[in-house]
Amino acid sequence: MNKKHSVILVLIACMLLTTFTSCILGSTSNKSEEDESFRAVHSTISDLAISFPSSWDENLEMNEEATIGMLSSNNRQSFVVIEEPISDFADDMSIQDYGDIILENMKDMLSDAETGAEGWVETSIGDGIPAMQIFIKGTMEKIKFSYLVTVFKESDEFCQAVACTSQSDYDDSEALFKKILSTAEFSAS
Repeated sequence: MNKKHSVILVLIACMLLTTFTSCILGSTSNKSEEDESFRAVHSTISDLAISFPSSWDENLEMNEEATIGMLSSNNRQSFVVIEEPISDFADDMSIQDYGDIILENMKDMLSDAETGAEGWVETSIGDGIPAMQIFIKGTMEKIKFSYLVTVFKESDEFCQAVACTSQSDYDDSEALFKKILSTAEFSAS
């Protein structure tokens, strides 16, 4: 396993653990966030842009490798994008292969890790960007987390978009996470 990927995932996990531990009693309703206006947030290294509810705050400190990092206004949902140069991987590395690396590292960091029954699902995000997506849940430091992990690539970058919330909030958050992903685009900022 690539140590860089392990470190990235551990940093995401630590950030989420801190956020959820300090805000565990926060509001769980996402209805207003689904209906509010969205604003585009641009990657710090590429021409990737993703739109988030206007009430969400930018937070790149959640993960030192994040090129986009957002935290919901109630601190119950987070969304981190990490982009890695394709040149760091074997020439025959596919999106699925990249996703499997991310998934295995997540399984290693979570107790009782489980993926959705369907496993990796081929999908598209934004304006037809081919992607692979998987649901994973597990426990860390006695807190139950759920993740929607989406992997895709741009011409020079493999990208992982990791949306996270507590297991009890996931059903209410999934539609919002997918709505956010539907806004992804690669264009000049």
